[in-house]
Amino acid sequence: SEWKNSELIRKWINIRSIRSEVTTAIENARSESKIGGSLQASVNLSLKDEEKKLLSGIDLPALFITSEAKIVSDRALQTKVEIHLAEGEKCARCWKVLPEVKVNHGLCNRCEEVVLETNRTAAQTNLSWPPAKLRQVAGGFRLCARSCPQPRRAAHPSRQWCAQGDGRIQRVL
Repeated sequence: SEWKNSELIRKWINIRSIRSEVTTAIENARSESKIGGSLQASVNLSLKDEEKKLLSGIDLPALFITSEAKIVSDRALQTKVEIHLAEGEKCARCWKVLPEVKVNHGLCNRCEEVVLETNRTAAQTNLSWPPAKLRQVAGGFRLCARSCPQPRRAAHPSRQWCAQGDGRIQRVL
């Protein structure tokens, strides 16, 4: 077919092979209790030069689902993966462990910008966000001190939803 691109297919087969080696190393680090989950991992890769070129332009932490990933050597004879505990604090929104989190009141730089942009957009469109019952804490929004009669339930890892006594749903970042 016209849409098949054998070069692109080969590229992603090789990328998935490297990713498989990284995820295997992450699982080994988890079983050895070095890390609790993949977002607590910092990955150092030693790769062949052609593998480094293959991964250029790709967001490695997103590919490996880790907080940090970097290529430390491109002159390796074979692929070598080292897993370390990521340095920094856990972002309250994306759960990545990054050094800038402590400075930004619980959010990484990326999430802080997203929250600020969301607030700017809400203000421009005259949305009443945040609701009066919420107070701002650590860059996100938390429920006010009033206790909720309904139990909290998780809807997404980075958000919680709480049904208030009057049936309204309040968003908590």
